[in-house]
Amino acid sequence: ARRGHTVYLGSMDIINSIDRLKPDVYFALSAVNRETRLSMLKRLKKSNVTTIVLDTEGSAFGASNEFKYRTDVDVLEYVDYYCAWGSKAASIAAGESKCDDTSIEITGNPRFDVLQQPYSNVYSKETNKIKERHKTFILVNTNFSVNHVDIKHHVDSSLTSMSDKYKKQVRIVGGFISAIGTLAEKFSNHKIIIRPHPSEDESLYQRLFNSYENVSVNKR
Repeated sequence: ARRGHTVYLGSMDIINSIDRLKPDVYFALSAVNRETRLSMLKRLKKSNVTTIVLDTEGSAFGASNEFKYRTDVDVLEYVDYYCAWGSKAASIAAGESKCDDTSIEITGNPRFDVLQQPYSNVYSKETNKIKERHKTFILVNTNFSVNHVDIKHHVDSSLTSMSDKYKKQVRIVGGFISAIGTLAEKFSNHKIIIRPHPSEDESLYQRLFNSYENVSVNKR
């Protein structure tokens, strides 16, 4: 934008205005195969719009097969550039792509850029407001790879009836809950702020820590 380009920010609904906006470049935040995304990319390709995928979760994986679903072959067919966080993600994306027209580039991610100068002060105003409001606090961010609403549904079930993925997530949730309780008791003079992932059901944390005066749950 500082170089004179017109930039539009919004949700996928912005694609409904694609004919009016007539963009030259479109940035997508994932190459996961969803019907709406694939339909959108096909429409952009037909309109000769350059499409770039900058995956917001392009590094959160262990084994290669856990990441392949984020670089779907049918989606990449309509992508001009795929920006990978690192060499491993780039290698997987290149292996999944069946179209030579898709360029795989290692670019890192803006999430890391804001941790260093000259961008580390971008959120300083918001950060100072939070510090002023909460004083001395410990922030606990939760971000589970399986939707927390689904986990909650299984919490009281027998572990033997769950898949290994659910078993692992339930154990991790339990570990977080235990750790938060320990923090609240050990650091009684600190405010413990739990910030659940947007897809999680915050009522579980509210119910479990309702009796702790120094624990609060805040999704914002």
